[in-house]
Amino acid sequence: MLSSPARLSDAGRHEQFRRVFLRHGALGYGIADNVGLTEADRLEAVPLVFGLIPEVVFRDPDPQRLVKTPIREHLKRVGAPLDDQFVSIVKKLVDHYCSSSEYALRDPRWPRMRKLQIRDLRARIPQYRKQLDGQGGRCAVCGVELDDISGEQLDHCIPWRLVGDPPDGSNWQVLCDLCNRGKHDWFSSVLSRHSWNWLYGTPVVEIATTIAPGTRYVVLSQRGECENEGCRAAPADSHLLLSKVLGTGLPVADNLTVACAMHAGDKEASAVSPTRP
Repeated sequence: MLSSPARLSDAGRHEQFRRVFLRHGALGYGIADNVGLTEADRLEAVPLVFGLIPEVVFRDPDPQRLVKTPIREHLKRVGAPLDDQFVSIVKKLVDHYCSSSEYALRDPRWPRMRKLQIRDLRARIPQYRKQLDGQGGRCAVCGVELDDISGEQLDHCIPWRLVGDPPDGSNWQVLCDLCNRGKHDWFSSVLSRHSWNWLYGTPVVEIATTIAPGTRYVVLSQRGECENEGCRAAPADSHLLLSKVLGTGLPVADNLTVACAMHAGDKEASAVSPTRP
C-alpha cells in the first residue's frame, strides 16, 4: 500500500492496469473479460496511471509530437510491458489528458473535447435505453429507481480526462444524484478518505448525525450487495440501504452494513447530508 518504486515494475499491477483500461474503452471500445472489476482491482492500477507516463510529454505538450517513442523508452526503464497494446493505452491517457488541459484551450491544434452529460445520453435514445436496461432502470451503485426524485447523472467509471467517452458506452454508468456526489472523480473508492473512516474536518454535529455521501458511496461501491445471509440482492435488483452495525458508533464506513429494501425496511440508518461530500 505504501509508495515504492517497486509498484511501477510490478507485473501483476501491469496486467490489472491493462484490464481496467481495456474494460472501460481506453482504445475507443470496451474489451471485457468474464471477471468483474472490484474497487480493489481499480486501486491496483492507480499508481501506474501517472507513474508510467514520461515527463517529457507533459513538459511542453504538442499535438504533433510523436509520443510513443518516449513512452516506450520510459516503460522499458520501468520494466513495464512494451507490446503495442500496452503502449497504446498509455498514449491514449496522454492524448486525452492533454486534450482536456489548459494547453488545449490555448492551442487550436489540439482537438476540442467536451465531456458528455446525461442529456447527451438521453438524446441517443437506443443507447440510453440499453444503458438503463442493463442497470435494471436503477442507479448502478445504490439501486434506487431512477426518476425525477432520485435524479440521473452520467458518470464516467474512469475519470473523463483519462479515456473520455468511448462511443460504445464502456466508460459510462448512470447514477442517482446522491451516488454521483459521493463518487467525485475517484479512480477507485478506496482512494477516498471515507474509505479509511477519516472524517477529520467534518463539523461535529454532522459526524454524529449523518452518513456523508462520500461514506455512503464507499460502502455501497465496495460491498455491492445486500449483506443479509443468503440474500445478495444487487443494485440491479433492489434499492440498497445502510444501517449502523453498532448503535453506539459513528456512521463511518466500517460501522455500516448494506441491506436491500426488503431487509432494511426501506429506511436508511440516518439522514444523509445534503451538502457535504
